[in-house]
Amino acid sequence: MSIPDEASKLYSLASSQAIPIEVLTEAQNSLDTLRGELQLILGTNTQRANEIYSLIEAAKYALEEAKAVNNSLESAIHDAADYYSK
Repeated sequence: MSIPDEASKLYSLASSQAIPIEVLTEAQNSLDTLRGELQLILGTNTQRANEIYSLIEAAKYALEEAKAVNNSLESAIHDAADYYSK
């Protein structure tokens, strides 16, 4: 297989990383919705509510970290594609 074909495949793989990023963003948005619904039921001043909200924030943080790693992966694949396209 020729090098331009390899570069083309790599560019395609890099572009496909947008889908996981969108899914992670949607998961973060769902957690925001969940928190809003829980606040209506649990309020904001109880220990149990605060523990749950802390867990939601931890999950959102983990998703943000996963998005950062995914962005790094996308960038690395693009760099490889640039290398093979020369």
